[in-house]
Amino acid sequence: MRQTSRFRQSISPRRGTRNRPYFRKLSPAKARLQQIQFVHELACEASHAESPLHNLEHHLDKPVAFIIVPIFGFANAGISFAETSLAIFSEPLTLGVAAGLFLGNLVGVLGTVAVLVKLDLADLPAQASWGRMTGTALLCGIGFTMSLFIGLSIYP
Repeated sequence: MRQTSRFRQSISPRRGTRNRPYFRKLSPAKARLQQIQFVHELACEASHAESPLHNLEHHLDKPVAFIIVPIFGFANAGISFAETSLAIFSEPLTLGVAAGLFLGNLVGVLGTVAVLVKLDLADLPAQASWGRMTGTALLCGIGFTMSLFIGLSIYP
């Protein structure tokens, strides 16, 4: 009983408990459950807060993905751009290889999906549209091309 009276005194609104007088009116067991629920709500709110480190990680995502990782990839592959100029990207051979890899993989993956859907051998996923399927085909082409380049560099 003594703990109950101290409990009621410690949570009374007169002592600055964020104006929660309903704790005082309940039985000790119900009041304890209310306290546990209140602490749980506070913990849930605190778990949704974003830390500065997570915020920094989020802001560094694009520079790392589009600058740092390609630099490491080229360096690990032994590719040097020391004597390379921008004029090389306008040569017919470079344009032909890039267009062949880009368009060939896109037409191959998207064409295969289109044929399978038309023949009723496969269905598009519920949320998928042909625009999303085109984006997926582009990503598949990039992955397939990179696997070919890696395979050719590993096994001469």
